[in-house]
Amino acid sequence: MAETVRTRAEILALLADNTAGAISPQDIRDAIVSIFGVSAALYVADGSTSQAGITTTPVKMTGFTNNVTGVGGMTPDHTDDSIEVPIDGDYLFLAQIAASGSFNQAFEIHAYIDGSPTPFGTHRKWSAGGDEGSAVIIAPLYGMTAAEKVTLYVNTTPSGTGQITPIDMQLFGIKMS
Repeated sequence: MAETVRTRAEILALLADNTAGAISPQDIRDAIVSIFGVSAALYVADGSTSQAGITTTPVKMTGFTNNVTGVGGMTPDHTDDSIEVPIDGDYLFLAQIAASGSFNQAFEIHAYIDGSPTPFGTHRKWSAGGDEGSAVIIAPLYGMTAAEKVTLYVNTTPSGTGQITPIDMQLFGIKMS
């Protein structure tokens, strides 16, 4: 049997009052895959490619090198540094960025949907000594629509030009409802 990811409203309609015995095995499969089976991820491990020329204008963060095959139709694309959602709904995206960067430069990194910023992000400053450090983003993205893509964008703050080298970086998404 094929598995079809459905919206919460579609699942509730399928599994409404069953006094007539209308719930099929396919309906149950679709409910299960819709609830538990929609996720994907991107990552880079031991990266060494620098993204230079970062200014106060946000740009898409690059450097992902691998996809973790999505399930339930969620599509990771490391060549586009994005994850596409397959169906309308609420999603949770988590990002972890371990990187090195320009000395004594502050950066902002935010989750974006189709090139538009969300309020979910993080700030990180690399010291004058050139340390490595991590940053985490937790982004509950409610009301997404099918085919929207989630990416990370980075900029310097409050001024300046910098570079970031992702060492270990992950972007993971899962459908909540």
